[in-house]
Amino acid sequence: GDRGIRAPIRRLYCAPGFLEPLSWQKIIRSNSLVTVYTKSLTDIELTIDAMDLLYTKDHLEGFLLFSSDGDFTRLAQRMRESNLEVTGVGERCKAPDYLTGACAHYIYTEDLLVLAAQKEKEKEAREKALQLKLAREKMEKTAEDIALKEASDIEIGIQKSKRES
Repeated sequence: GDRGIRAPIRRLYCAPGFLEPLSWQKIIRSNSLVTVYTKSLTDIELTIDAMDLLYTKDHLEGFLLFSSDGDFTRLAQRMRESNLEVTGVGERCKAPDYLTGACAHYIYTEDLLVLAAQKEKEKEAREKALQLKLAREKMEKTAEDIALKEASDIEIGIQKSKRES
């Protein structure tokens, strides 16, 4: 689905054992990622493909680099020099300043986790508010039904009294 980011070329570079958890398989399928598995040359493979894209695809607007590895600093600089918007994503404790500085934006995974937790709390709060609203409506309906029944019983009692008098 549309998540606000257009990314016509989506590739994931990793070592073969990296994607063992089943949760990765769902992410790969739902985001239509092409996976590039290499035993020990992942960094070089990614860099070569990125440079190929730079020189063969005129329509590129940006480059999204999910890495905390400072070895990609020059790649980020080169992409930026070609007027591409470079966004990096990685771990705060691992990403060196020279890598984060080479990117127009750098998003820390820890911040994403906090944001995801906040969104989950907001979702839970909305669900709880909806449950409370439904419970309140049910109680009001029940109270209304009881009031109508009591009013009806009172009216029946009045009618009986009139007939008996």
